[in-house]
Amino acid sequence: MAKTSLIILILIISVAAFFRFYQLDGYMTFLGDEGRDMMIIKDLVREGNVPFIGPASSVGNVYLGPLYYYMMGLTALVFGLNPVFQAGMVAVLGVASVFLVYYLGRIFFNEWSGLLSAWLYAISPVTIIYSKSSWNPNPAPFFTLLSVWAFYRWSQSLSWRWSILVGIFVSAAVQMHYLTLPLIPVYTILTGWCWYQKKISKTKFVKSLVFFFTSFNILLLPWWLFEFKHNFLNLRGIADIFFGSSSSVGGLSVNIFVKVFNTVINILIGNYLTGGVMILSFGVLALVGWIMVKQKNNWNSILISTLILVGLGFVNLYKGDVYDHYVGYLAPGLFILMGSSWMLLKRWGRWGLLGLVAILTIFNLQGNPLKYPANNQLKRTQEISKYVIEQADGKPFNFALIAKNNYDSAYQFYLEEYGYTPKIVPKEKTDQLFIVCEDLECNPINHPKYEIAAFGMSKIESKTEFAGVKVFKLVANPSGKPT
Repeated sequence: MAKTSLIILILIISVAAFFRFYQLDGYMTFLGDEGRDMMIIKDLVREGNVPFIGPASSVGNVYLGPLYYYMMGLTALVFGLNPVFQAGMVAVLGVASVFLVYYLGRIFFNEWSGLLSAWLYAISPVTIIYSKSSWNPNPAPFFTLLSVWAFYRWSQSLSWRWSILVGIFVSAAVQMHYLTLPLIPVYTILTGWCWYQKKISKTKFVKSLVFFFTSFNILLLPWWLFEFKHNFLNLRGIADIFFGSSSSVGGLSVNIFVKVFNTVINILIGNYLTGGVMILSFGVLALVGWIMVKQKNNWNSILISTLILVGLGFVNLYKGDVYDHYVGYLAPGLFILMGSSWMLLKRWGRWGLLGLVAILTIFNLQGNPLKYPANNQLKRTQEISKYVIEQADGKPFNFALIAKNNYDSAYQFYLEEYGYTPKIVPKEKTDQLFIVCEDLECNPINHPKYEIAAFGMSKIESKTEFAGVKVFKLVANPSGKPT
């Protein structure tokens, strides 16, 4: 590597690290999902209760593999049971992903292709946001990039030994989010294509697939053990998603092509690369399409293009809305293809590309999440939990959360960490009920939420506000009359 390239790479990695680690404790998300995960990790590292399944997926009665929990548990063993360190683990993988984008761009195409790809990926607002929180889909791009690297090495050596790593990395990605499942058919088809083109023998073809699927399932072994014990709960859930009466997956139609187009323009390109500027999104789409056609005989471009196209088709079979993290594992491929245009363009074309990169840089920096105030969700949760304990005055209490888009695990985690586990109604009804309300309008009296209704007739004894979040203390009021 030339000295200039090394300096630029160090600059890119430094920028990526700054954006992902700056005020991590303030910008990280810490809501119900994160609190639930921390409670599971606490049970793992302190009680030795090993989970055999991971978080629930957002579609159907299906759970992911437990690898993400094991990663969080390892972090907790080394650094302690602190959500900031769990988010830090994801931030490290986010920075590593920037380096992998550079590395794959360099070995697939050339040095400057890798640097351009890495720079755009480093400053992408969506990748920064997802690298600053501990959430199971967030490491999916990292493991996807590793699987691409391992498959590339397999394609160069044609040795079945590399297929073991491909299987491991694909299994890791799938355990982060099920929408990475297209990695399996993509690598299987491309392996078959090598056999069809007589680049490998039938024996090597079979060995490669056998070791690929074997290593894939070995890393997924806890999940399989859970399946055997629970009558294949997840497999039945997956079957229901695809074939059940309430299937969440649709078939091929004109609408799916419209949906794919919208996903590409508005999410994969719009949100990840162009800051939502529509004219730039169409320009990037045209450039990437030209790259795919221009490099139709380039194996590395075929690998990336196939993954993106198959992945887009798969995610858009889902009948519901498509969110940014659904295509997050495909985004690095888009950036790598963008960078590869440097290799294809001549002098004036390269100047034009640099102009486009400069414009994209401006729009991406304008959308940088660090421009906005930190949400301080973690700090607020800690403060509210301490306040509830202080107001409880050493006495048992019940607890409830009123929120349209959240549940109480984050508060439960810290209440337990501070040594005060709320009692559960109705069997453990106490003399006081603390209600945290995150909605704009709150009327806790006679609220239908079970934890509140089961407490019985009550009245508000106190009300305090923490950065827009209201905390009520309710006490019994058997008469039901206002006082």
